[in-house]
Amino acid sequence: MRGKVLLLSLLWLLGCGGDHTPSASELWCSGLCAAVVRCGSSETEGDCRVRCQSERPTLARLSTQGADGVGACLRDMACSDLFGPVDAWHAAYDACWQGAKLTLHSTAHVRAFCASFALAEFDCGYFYAIDECEKDFGMWSDSVRDQVATCTMRPGCDDSDACISSTFGGP
Repeated sequence: MRGKVLLLSLLWLLGCGGDHTPSASELWCSGLCAAVVRCGSSETEGDCRVRCQSERPTLARLSTQGADGVGACLRDMACSDLFGPVDAWHAAYDACWQGAKLTLHSTAHVRAFCASFALAEFDCGYFYAIDECEKDFGMWSDSVRDQVATCTMRPGCDDSDACISSTFGGP
């Protein structure tokens, strides 16, 4: 028995105990569902998280840092914003998004992307401060930033702008 406990302890210390890094959608939905249950929903938090993730596949486009910040804010959202008029939800969600941006720590990938992206924007006649870019694009996953970086290689500013717009659901 003692050997079994020692082996299990060793496996846990080495990380073989099944460490799980939550995905962006898990972090976002965890915050939302904690609020939904706190506000009186009859749905369990676990059922809510499963439904939330299946109904919102685009959450995978968020960075885990960004989703964690938004999720933490959603967890504390007022029930009246959560279940009230859609305008209240949008205003509260925007406040969560903006607050989450302020908590981000730029990764090397974000810094490299923004240095290049800010230059591409400048070449098209726009000014985009690198620190602002790092906050804005730090909310998005590496794959979204890579997609936007590909857009900047298009042969003209109008083509590049259209590609970036379509990346984020624009026309």
